[in-house]
Amino acid sequence: MFQHDALFPWLNVLDNVAFSLRLRGTPAQERQERARAALAWSAWPVSTVHPVWNCRRDAATVGLARALTADPQVLLLDEPLGALDALTREQMQELLLTCGGRPARRCS
Repeated sequence: MFQHDALFPWLNVLDNVAFSLRLRGTPAQERQERARAALAWSAWPVSTVHPVWNCRRDAATVGLARALTADPQVLLLDEPLGALDALTREQMQELLLTCGGRPARRCS
């Protein structure tokens, strides 16, 4: 996950989150379901908004959702929360520590 958002401005939020699954050849319906699930734990309200309209907090949330949707074995972070305010950073850190609501065994 990058320090600055690496979202595609021409894709909406849902498509940004599902992008890695698209590259893997995951069927469209499964991509949509997994992306919506990732956005649900992040409390993202609308999946059709384009990232260029979002604040830094929203971009970090979408980036984290995209990273976790790929179901990585290891998640490398390059100060992705550095530009966030203290409260938002704490909330995002909690999401990372719980792996977005997934069981801890999936994080090890």
